Parts: sequence; C-alpha cells; structure tokens
Amino acid sequence: MQDREDTTPGVAILAELRPALLELHKTLLDWERAAYERAHGRQSSSEMLRLLLSHPQFEWLRAISALVVRIDEELEADASAPSEFLALVDAVRSTIGHRDMLSAFGQRYEAALQDSPDAVLAHRRVTGLLSQQRAR
Repeated sequence: MQDREDTTPGVAILAELRPALLELHKTLLDWERAAYERAHGRQSSSEMLRLLLSHPQFEWLRAISALVVRIDEELEADASAPSEFLALVDAVRSTIGHRDMLSAFGQRYEAALQDSPDAVLAHRRVTGLLSQQRAR
C-alpha cells in the first residue's frame, strides 16, 4: 500500500478496519473449515483455497473478502472523496453489524458467533472500531 498521510479520517479508520476484518475472516474461515472437514475429511491448503473460491459452503465468507478488497483499493487509490471512505465503513457496518438474518451470510455468521468464542472476539474488535468511528 502506498504511504499516504492519514489526514483523512476515512483513511485512518479503513487502515484500522482492514486487519480487524482479516482476523475476523480468518476466524470464520477456520470455523467453516472445521465444519467442512468433519463431513469430508482433512483438506490441504491448496484444496481449501479452491473451496473458498468456488464451493457453496464457503460462499458466505466472500462478503468479507470483498470488503477487504474494497478497503485495499481505497487505501491504494491516489485520492478518494471522504464520502467514499464513509460509504465503505457503512458497508462494513451493514455487513457485520446489521446483517440480514434471512440471508445465508447472516445465518452462518450468527451460527459462528454462537459456536466460536474466537469469532465473538474478532466480531467485537470490528464492531468496536466501527463504534469508535461513529464517535469521531
């Protein structure tokens, strides 16, 4: 990523959100991988990558992957309007914090939070950053 002064509040919050989202994604992936491997046996790392990219059981995780990619794009951009940063923060908030419980993402996410203390901790880190952003 390019070095850019964090004079824009949006740059700072995205820079903080990115590692928190990556941690959340990894935690959820580990949880989903364990469920998959209980049913199908141990999988290699390369097979897991293939599954993550194409298997329906892992499709719900792609919402977080897409958010991380969008954050990377904004942080790499030479210049973005503050409204673009705020829209991306709102997208994270709606995906993680105000998820649709009727969607596959919402259902699997809630199941992970009910089943995995690590997922709860990673979720709290992201939502804590989102709360701090609102307070700014």
